[in-house]
Amino acid sequence: MEENQENQEKKRSHMSKWVKRVGIGALATGLISGTFYNGNHDLPPLYVRKTEDGGGIAAGLIVRIDEGVNFYGAVVAPIIHINGNLYGINANLVETGDVGKVNGLEIGALDAALTSKREYNRQVNGVDIGFFNSSKSTDGLRIGLFNLAEYGRYLDVGLVNIISRIDKDGEPYDVDSLSIPITISSSDRREE
Repeated sequence: MEENQENQEKKRSHMSKWVKRVGIGALATGLISGTFYNGNHDLPPLYVRKTEDGGGIAAGLIVRIDEGVNFYGAVVAPIIHINGNLYGINANLVETGDVGKVNGLEIGALDAALTSKREYNRQVNGVDIGFFNSSKSTDGLRIGLFNLAEYGRYLDVGLVNIISRIDKDGEPYDVDSLSIPITISSSDRREE
C-alpha cells in the first residue's frame, strides 16, 4: 500500500514538472513571437512596433501597434501606443493611442491620448481599470478615480465620472451608462 502511494506521488511530481515546463515553454514562445515578430523599424525589447497582424505577448519599454493592425494576446509595457486593434490584455503605466481599440482588459495608471487631434477615436470594449481612464467610446466596465468618455454603454465606478453627451455639431450622443458615485454630464447644461 505504501509502495503504491509512493509511486503515485512520484508520478504526480514527474507530471507537475512537465506541466511547469510546458507552461514556461508556451509563455516563452508567446513572449518571443509577440515581441520580436511582425515588427518594422523597432528595437526589441526597448521599442516594439507592430506593423502587421500577429499575436503573442508583446513586451518592451515602449510598445506601439500601428493603425489597421490586429494584435491578439497581451501587451505589457510602461508606455503603450495603440492605434490598431488589440484583442486581449493591455497592461501599462501610460497608454497614449488616439484611434485604437482595445477589446478585452486594459489595466493602467493613465489611459489617455496625448494629442490635440479632433480625430480622437479611442475605444474600449471590455474592462478598463486605472487611475485616469479616457476614451471616446466605451462598452463595458470602467473602474478608476477619473473616468472620461463621450458615449457608449458602460458602468463607471470612480470618484469623478465625466460624460460628454454632445458631439462637436451639438447633437446628443446615445449614452446608456450608470456611474457611481459622482457624474458630470455635459448634456445637463442648459443653453441660453
